Amino acid sequence: MTPDHLKSSGITGIYMALEDFVEYSVFKEKKDKKETSKPFLSCKGLLRNFVSIPSNNYIVLGVKRSAFCVKKPNNSEALRIMTPGGNQLIDIKDIVNFYEKLSADIIISPIDISNNVGNKQLNKMIERSKSWLKQLLENKNNSFIFASLPLASKELLSSYFLVLESNLSKIHGLALYNSEQSEIIPNSLAHLPLFLVEPIQSPHLILNCIENSIDLFTIDFISQCSNAGIALTFQFPPSISTEKNKEPLGIDMQNEEHKTALLPLLQECEFTKELLGYVLLQL
Repeated sequence: MTPDHLKSSGITGIYMALEDFVEYSVFKEKKDKKETSKPFLSCKGLLRNFVSIPSNNYIVLGVKRSAFCVKKPNNSEALRIMTPGGNQLIDIKDIVNFYEKLSADIIISPIDISNNVGNKQLNKMIERSKSWLKQLLENKNNSFIFASLPLASKELLSSYFLVLESNLSKIHGLALYNSEQSEIIPNSLAHLPLFLVEPIQSPHLILNCIENSIDLFTIDFISQCSNAGIALTFQFPPSISTEKNKEPLGIDMQNEEHKTALLPLLQECEFTKELLGYVLLQL
């Protein structure tokens, strides 16, 4: 989506991930084994200038994209990410430096997440996430910090919650990786806004997030549907004409009837079929 389309949409913010745009040479040492080259850090200007986002749209910056793909373990000093060049380790210190240099409106603290681990390994992951959060909090930063909440029970997170409570003046929100995590947040942190990093795959899950008091979330299914040629037709709240009748959530543009039809997809829509290209579907 280009900045001019963003201006005319109702979208107020975007989520970006370091692993999508950090340059591959960041993770490769030079042949003379001198200091690792970090060309992105040497660039002048903020992240907003690089992507040409208007000042009235906020940028949420995390390390990894919303759909986490964990195949190899992290270590105490580095986090594994999936860059265009492949699976790489990035130092936590470099992540903190990236955050400081790029100055996004909201930054998400690094988190150690793996699937199907026992309590012993889970405790290690919580300790790593806690250590990484402390490093981020100790660094001078102009961004609002959202602390990531590890996927663990309330009992295992007791020490992690203590760190959050002792740094409330520096923490501006919580980043969740499962909508049900909102149920274990203690009262002392209940006033903080919640951002769900877990990908949302259907409109029904949006309602589920709202029911679970989630304030911000990424909506991955919009891009997936438009890439597949599906024009989404639902709205919140539903219009009076659709309240009594069941309507499809979207229209498949691959259907035969749309190959020659020039009628609007919806009665309220003034655009004809030939105007509904990829960009309009994205919007």
